[in-house]
Amino acid sequence: MAMAENPWGEGDREIVELIRAARYREAYRLGENAGIRGRWTEGEAANMFGRLIRGLGARREADLIHLRAYRRQPGCGGLAIQVGGHIHGVRGPLQAWEFYGRVIETYRAQLGETLHGELLAQRAYVAGRWRDFERARDLLDGAVARAPQSAWVKVQECAVARLADDFDSAFGHIEEALAMRPFYRPATEWKADLLRDTGHDDEAVEFVHEALTQVDSPSLAAILSAIHSEREQHAEALAAIDRYEELSPLADKGAARWIAGRRANLNYRMGHYSSVPEFADASDNDALKEIAEKLRKGEHEGGKRVKLDVPFVQQHHMTCAPATMSALSSFWGQHADHLEIVEEICYDGTPWASERKWAIGQGYAVREFRVDWETARTLCDRGVPFTLTSTEPTSAHLQAIIGYDSTAETIIIRDP
Repeated sequence: MAMAENPWGEGDREIVELIRAARYREAYRLGENAGIRGRWTEGEAANMFGRLIRGLGARREADLIHLRAYRRQPGCGGLAIQVGGHIHGVRGPLQAWEFYGRVIETYRAQLGETLHGELLAQRAYVAGRWRDFERARDLLDGAVARAPQSAWVKVQECAVARLADDFDSAFGHIEEALAMRPFYRPATEWKADLLRDTGHDDEAVEFVHEALTQVDSPSLAAILSAIHSEREQHAEALAAIDRYEELSPLADKGAARWIAGRRANLNYRMGHYSSVPEFADASDNDALKEIAEKLRKGEHEGGKRVKLDVPFVQQHHMTCAPATMSALSSFWGQHADHLEIVEEICYDGTPWASERKWAIGQGYAVREFRVDWETARTLCDRGVPFTLTSTEPTSAHLQAIIGYDSTAETIIIRDP
């Protein structure tokens, strides 16, 4: 089916521009009056309507709209980008790789240069997920050649660089995207995440506050809440959750449960115990419900929370052990660069024997033991954070235990 040359009715252009500017609430108010829900059902119009309601929290409904419209009009490149992202998230990178390949091969003549380039960039991200960075770079070169002014292509270049642990390039690409389209929503979210991941929390908070005056992005509010929560600024974190809800008027049940869970957790951390049970019940989270039941019974009296000041060090691919060991070394006042440890002891991960040898070489006492509640509490009470290896059949992950909460009966983990 050929795409209509102009899918918009009279007055729709203003709504489209608001969606592209991520001013979703204003766009939705105008769209309701214009009846777009009943009219924007095909091709690019369906693509824009799905993007609109996704931006307001209705992720599942947006996916269904995009999937249905794409089945009717598979040559619509905008829909293909949305559907490909959904396939990647639900079915994995192989299915997404094959999907993008079919779309490009079958509908190349219909796509136009910009959409062709953006689909190549999507495929490059899949290659990056496989850590095939040579192929990803070739695809990105093709994407840039076809769509040199596409901010979306720059976002995908940033994403691939981040997968390769090349933070300098990732920042460079995202700044290019923002230069092309100031406060472009995907780019603002990526920049906020990059700033947080690299320890620039103050800059991240300032940037997010500014961005939220320009775009409607629940994701930015969630990032802001996470930063404040990590800093023990729970009132500010709770205010950011309120902003998240304000920006998500169409939030589905999953989002509503997440909001309730965050409120339960933050009210608990602030000592507002009477507020916790209501939010815990609404979250449908069994762990939070257990805490709420203890609070109802008054079992929090005499509870204790300990959290040691172990810094966050962002790991690279397969370098959880060096990042965690670097964080613990900083706690003890000994500088140990994460990447220098990687060069010394890593090979496609970190063997336990190499971890032990490195730690002993730095003058640390090393003991291996099975973690239990009493041991974890005793060590943290004595001011001693320690590593925890969690394992599964094909991999393992090293984190640091840095504290505990006796009322919740949880340990506090610093995960790299």
